Amino acid sequence: MEESKVFRINGSRQLFVDSLLVEEIRGLNFKIHAPIPREKVLELNMPWEGCGSWGPTIIKDGDKFRMWYRALGDWSKDESVPEEEIVYFTAYAESDDGRNWNRPNLGLIEFEGSRDNNIVFDRSDMKNAGVFLDSKPSVDSNTRFKAVGALGSGARPSEIRGMSSPDGLRWNYVNDGEPLFVAEEPDWAFDSPVNAFYDTNSERYVIYTRGWYPDTPDNKIRAIRTATSKDFIHWSPWSFIKLINWSDSNWKQHLYTNSAHPYYRAPEYTFMFPKRLTVNRKYFKDWRYDGVSDVLFLASRDGIHFDNFANEVFLTPGLDTLNWYDRAMYIAPSLVNTGPGEMSFYAIQNHRTDKVHIRRFSMREDGIISLHASGKGGEFQTKPINFTGEQLEINFSTSAAGSIYVELLDINGHSIPGFGMDDGAVIFGDEIRRIVQWENHDSLKKWQGQPVRLRFKMMEADLFSFRFVSDPIDPESE
Repeated sequence: MEESKVFRINGSRQLFVDSLLVEEIRGLNFKIHAPIPREKVLELNMPWEGCGSWGPTIIKDGDKFRMWYRALGDWSKDESVPEEEIVYFTAYAESDDGRNWNRPNLGLIEFEGSRDNNIVFDRSDMKNAGVFLDSKPSVDSNTRFKAVGALGSGARPSEIRGMSSPDGLRWNYVNDGEPLFVAEEPDWAFDSPVNAFYDTNSERYVIYTRGWYPDTPDNKIRAIRTATSKDFIHWSPWSFIKLINWSDSNWKQHLYTNSAHPYYRAPEYTFMFPKRLTVNRKYFKDWRYDGVSDVLFLASRDGIHFDNFANEVFLTPGLDTLNWYDRAMYIAPSLVNTGPGEMSFYAIQNHRTDKVHIRRFSMREDGIISLHASGKGGEFQTKPINFTGEQLEINFSTSAAGSIYVELLDINGHSIPGFGMDDGAVIFGDEIRRIVQWENHDSLKKWQGQPVRLRFKMMEADLFSFRFVSDPIDPESE
């Protein structure tokens, strides 16, 4: 077999959010897992907040959880106020555990004669600001926090500007306040949340925002576009992302937002949780806006080609009727670790109502999509892979009667002596990190750097991820 057909995964964690490594699969299916609703972390009811508040971004900065969000009060209901006169506050909250959040009294920005608030900036040309912690190795400590935001949709042309901060609280414009992007006709608006981050794979900054896909009737399908930059100032032209399981010329569903971010446990993946807007439905007949929305999950290894691999919705409006307004739901970037084996995301709910709030949802780490085996069982075999490391680690769950067996194969698909199905003990239980062991063999070092395949035999089980590691992993160390 040609070397070009061997996938070099080294020690990177492999998730089941695409089919890149899938060669053979029998009796198994890919299963999307529903997130668990947890506590409301913020009721957006302060005088400077209100029904128009939304668009949070979440960062885990050391041991502290930090949040920036748009604060827009009930005056946003007054459509007689021109867009350029609406003040969009960006407010800040923080938490020690990801569950209990507070609004620190920052004293930075005046609101109605007082600085007793958590507002970090009040610039309308930074509407829907997307904040990120710059992971570029050479980043200046005075600019380690960055943000992108847009002049509102009522302005023609709309513009995207950037800001930076040493602490996430005190912000300055980059590029001397000049826009990073100026929209061009006919795609003149940057009015949904803009997200950016430093991509360690391409060693570029990447940015994602909404656009009108040009090859659709009347150019009226909302789609996601991206650009890249080496220095955060000079950017490539916009290009639309490619949806692997959608035709490039057949965008039939509106993707209203993107929420793009690298996955913290495997940054070679870019995750998205786009709000899908179904424009031709209306749950409340007397509501002034058309449409209902839910949230999808997309994943990419290159930041351009995204896969809705499970081909299912990720988060639905549910039983809360206030989530059935047109744009009531929005998942924030980014996923963060909130406990052993647990990751959380935060979502706006009840947007445009007086009950608007931010709620936490939790999931198993790596647990969005699994390779699933029913009681009938099945098998899965990878394409040829080339790895570094000495042991195979898996994230899995079985029933009490369930099982997983793992086999190491050579390039031709033959079982490697000592690493066959019959050489390893049956795997059962529920663990984020389990080292696969074969009898009389506790190391795969001999096979690192050589093309091999893995075969999994499963029954009543879910496999969430696998990777090769050099040393046993302490469950409390990650």
